[in-house]
Amino acid sequence: MINSCRVFFQLVFGLVLMPLAVCSQGAASTVAGAAKPRPNIILILADDLGFSDIGIYGSEIRTPNIDQLASQGLMLSNYHTGPQCSITRSMLLTGNDNHRVGYGSSRGGGRRVPELVGQPGYEFQLNDQAVLFSRHLQQAGYRTYMAGKWDVGQSHEDLPPQRGFARSFVLMDGGASHFGDRQKNLAHLQAPVYMENGKVVARLAPDFYSSKFYTTKIIDYIEQDRNQADPFFAFVSFTAPHWPLQVPVDWLARYRGHYDRGWMPTYKDRLKKLNDLGVFEVELTEKWAADLDGRWHSLIAEQKLREIRVMEVYAAMVGYMDVQVGRLVNYLKQTGQYDNTVIVFVSDNGPEGNDVAAIGPKTRGWLGENFDNSIENIGKQGSYAYLKEGWATVSAAPFKLYKTYIAEGGMRVPAIIKMPGANQARRSADYVDVRDLAPTILALAGADAIAQQQPMYGNDLSGLLASELAAPGADNGWESFGNRAYFKGKWKAELIWPQQGNGQWKLYDLSTDPQTINDRAAEHPQLLRSLIQRWQDYAEKNGVYKVESDFGYGRWPTAGE
Repeated sequence: MINSCRVFFQLVFGLVLMPLAVCSQGAASTVAGAAKPRPNIILILADDLGFSDIGIYGSEIRTPNIDQLASQGLMLSNYHTGPQCSITRSMLLTGNDNHRVGYGSSRGGGRRVPELVGQPGYEFQLNDQAVLFSRHLQQAGYRTYMAGKWDVGQSHEDLPPQRGFARSFVLMDGGASHFGDRQKNLAHLQAPVYMENGKVVARLAPDFYSSKFYTTKIIDYIEQDRNQADPFFAFVSFTAPHWPLQVPVDWLARYRGHYDRGWMPTYKDRLKKLNDLGVFEVELTEKWAADLDGRWHSLIAEQKLREIRVMEVYAAMVGYMDVQVGRLVNYLKQTGQYDNTVIVFVSDNGPEGNDVAAIGPKTRGWLGENFDNSIENIGKQGSYAYLKEGWATVSAAPFKLYKTYIAEGGMRVPAIIKMPGANQARRSADYVDVRDLAPTILALAGADAIAQQQPMYGNDLSGLLASELAAPGADNGWESFGNRAYFKGKWKAELIWPQQGNGQWKLYDLSTDPQTINDRAAEHPQLLRSLIQRWQDYAEKNGVYKVESDFGYGRWPTAGE
């Protein structure tokens, strides 16, 4: 539920909150009785970005613009998100649990497990209970814009204009070529659909590249309405660094030679930097080291060269996205809007590490027939590459596993919140999750009274942002592709089904073991039982359809795709 943010507004914006009536579009830019205008809000969402892929989070990739936001704002080290794109977006945009708003699983999960189809909460599009916070912001008088990946339904009622965005340019699908050739994402999918303000875009610009184009659109939308007094909300939903991994030609050589040493040296460097930066005190376990190093040395020379090139392109995509973040920030500064703008930067899930070619029975052959994936061509238009388990382990460092898993590597990602006027770095290790962002944004906008009519799963983090209070703390359930987790305080109970055999719940103390190395289940059986019961209660309350196996993509029998 959304909590009061009275203290926050008094301390940060000097507002005296009055009972807030529902405003119409074009309402005054200040809350009744307010001494200062309500802030603009920008939400930036990266796609498949791992925890340690940003410089300030331990990466060798150069991200000075995102790092600058962290140097002036709040950097979270315990932020959790959904483990897959559409699942996360359904929670991010509603503040509710994905099982309540239509995305108990992705559409692909419904193909793999047909019994999910028709279950309440498994509509694979936003359902009748899904009210996006963009709609609430519109009612509160905000100008609302979006550019980038949508991925939460393609019916007319699910289009951005019907969901609270006054101006929008969106890729409706989960992914596509980053260039203007409109190559689809997987063999069994249709060609990608782009829409602007609810109308299909017939052609993309000849120089289209996703990260730059989406940023330009947002800047254009803001600029077109800049003479209006109302504040704005802008959602920048990048598709970088989601596969296929591609970058503009002048960025192809940007990271040449950086990854020649392979997985383990890069992984070690990131752990050392995480320690040096004070983000975590983490160690390289011998088992992990031996496993990662052993698998690298088992590759033949051509495989190593291919792996190196893929990571070079991935790093360039992240760096290029950072440049676009810088463009947006510089525009705000040049137009005098930066000092009254909240900027939130997060990733939608952990890095890709699954075998993308195994998604569906036809994808592997389709990749070979339709793309030039020679080493020298990787990263160019007409190529199709993706991270695999080795580099995903590096990207998610120091955590286990990657996208689609509710292990820490799949759901703990970078998160930065830059408040208006803030110019000092702060860090928090408090538990925060993606369902908290909608109620927090509404509180910052002074629109929380409007949203009280729509109960949310997440918490308002105003106290944390105002340096007054800790975050409410973990007491949260999760389920994705059959895997399960429950967070309570410093503890995490986790059930990740093995590919074969029965799954066992494990218990971790995240305050001392963020890498989830030491299973404490045998030491605390009663605590584990209580957390399992809490998960059962969560599942019952939120309509989780229990599948007693893992059914994540890229590791499921292809006949079900």
